[in-house]
Amino acid sequence: MRIAFEVLAVGCIVFTLLPFLRYEHWLIRMFDFPRLQILVLATVAITGMLAYYTALTTVQWIIAGITVIAFLFQLSRMLPYTVFGKKRAQDGIAGNGRSVVSIMSANVLMTNSAHHELLALIEQEDPDMVLTLETDKHWEKSLSVLEKDRPYTLRCPKDNLYGMHLYSRLPLHDGEIRYLIEDDVPSVRTEVELPSGERFTFYGLHPRPPAPKENETSIERDAELIVVAKEVEQLNGAVIVAGDLNDVAWSHTSRLFQRISRLLDPRMGRGFFNTFPAQYMLLRCPLDHVFHSTDLRLLKLHRAGPIGSDHFPIFIQLVLAPGADNGNTPPKPDAQDRKEANRKVANGTS
Repeated sequence: MRIAFEVLAVGCIVFTLLPFLRYEHWLIRMFDFPRLQILVLATVAITGMLAYYTALTTVQWIIAGITVIAFLFQLSRMLPYTVFGKKRAQDGIAGNGRSVVSIMSANVLMTNSAHHELLALIEQEDPDMVLTLETDKHWEKSLSVLEKDRPYTLRCPKDNLYGMHLYSRLPLHDGEIRYLIEDDVPSVRTEVELPSGERFTFYGLHPRPPAPKENETSIERDAELIVVAKEVEQLNGAVIVAGDLNDVAWSHTSRLFQRISRLLDPRMGRGFFNTFPAQYMLLRCPLDHVFHSTDLRLLKLHRAGPIGSDHFPIFIQLVLAPGADNGNTPPKPDAQDRKEANRKVANGTS
């Protein structure tokens, strides 16, 4: 039994070290995701080895010690996304409601035929804007009922798992479907007008992940995220970025995205809000994101109910508070960040 704990400990050490490699191959990048799971396994390994502490050799003590270091590192990555972390986005007050926007982002799973479950959830949550991912022509037909209350739309049905639709009761201006990196992977960008007359820029993203049968590396995903981050950095007004980014909040690329874009992650200090895979609770991680600029404050954030998909939707409500001191902002990018960002974009567009 002791050997089993030793093997588990060595595995946790290796799984912790692999993400430090900057190779983009999916076999490496996949270990960005299960940090919470590795944290739990490291706890089991350390506890199991200490149960035999009187019989441990010097080598086994070294393994146990390194496992403790791996545990502490994983814990340092997780704590900011718990109630023990510092809130990055500050709470707001709705006021008269004319500067408030609510958004639901939902990866529907293209092959999911339970269209009624998403429609029922939308009726229950009543978001101003609905971003759907993996929506094809069949989904578009079923979701057309949303246009009665949300007449402003951007539609891009696809049968390759990367279709995208945006339904809004708030007016959209200069909306466009864009193909930033890959010719068959769309994204949306639009200005959105609030009842107050104020506007913000909205991005909807769903880059292809590094995974078998998808992309062999994370080059394209990383490039799309950084292209958007560099765009956002140049904007003066409020910005919201939402979607299934096929990356976790604590990965190197996600953190680089936040430093370059200067956007806030409202989950920090509040919880993980794990959305995928919906069917397997112990394997879940936060793949569905909403980031926003410092001139927006948080009113509500929660993971919405199941819709028959392998993802849970994410719901957020924000209030525009221009000029307000939001308390905390992401660290500013340094010269090394900009060099890396430029390299990622160049690799993705070459």
